[in-house]
Amino acid sequence: MLQILIALLSIFLFVLGKIGPFFVVLHFILFPQEGIYFYSSFPTFLQNNYTIFVYACHYVHFALYAWNVLFFMLLLFFLYVVPSVPLILKELRPNKANYVTFNHLRTLKYLLPTYRSLEVLHLNVNSIVGLAFIPEQTLVTQLALFSICTMISRWNELDVITTMLLFTWTAGFLVIWSTALEAAGLLHMEGRRLLLSWKHWNWNAHDKKVMSKFRKSCRPIGLRVGSYHIIKRTSVLSFLRGIVRGTFRALLTIHKK
Repeated sequence: MLQILIALLSIFLFVLGKIGPFFVVLHFILFPQEGIYFYSSFPTFLQNNYTIFVYACHYVHFALYAWNVLFFMLLLFFLYVVPSVPLILKELRPNKANYVTFNHLRTLKYLLPTYRSLEVLHLNVNSIVGLAFIPEQTLVTQLALFSICTMISRWNELDVITTMLLFTWTAGFLVIWSTALEAAGLLHMEGRRLLLSWKHWNWNAHDKKVMSKFRKSCRPIGLRVGSYHIIKRTSVLSFLRGIVRGTFRALLTIHKK
């Protein structure tokens, strides 16, 4: 399930990352006066073909940035996710069928250094991804709230193109980030199950004692923000609840004004 979810997320991000940003550039060039762009608030004497071209460079930069992010995620997927997920889900667990690796991997001699190497690899990946988590969630939350509140409060004032653009942004933000949180939550859940499965090895008493001590020294693999927060299965529900609560609070604030 985790492999399928991550693969679908990667495909969706690949398609969206290749096409989405350039549609924004094209839409701005064709409709620079749309209220959704900050350019529409420029004084009239500054709104001409030259300033449109200069301001469009900003969105071209955004598109190229999206390509770089996409390239990084593809590298992360093929260099970390593809080799790591099979180890967590099956290869390092007892009593599974159709192992791909040799049975020697599931002996005490090779299992301990393999899992410790996996921990080190995950720690290095988490040191990069974890730093971007809070800024990314803040950005996604604010953009989603802005789009939702704008569509609800100014539905009758928005034209069809602007409404479709806001709806696409909202759906993209919520689907991508919710899927990412769900995948991170599943990773943490399977990491815990992996450590618990080690209690069922059919080893001798000495090996079981060594494995018990080693298991206590391990932390479940998961996406951590610093050392105080880890993404769990309930994180996606907390995120969506925050979106709903923030939308109602924003609409009440706008209504009071």
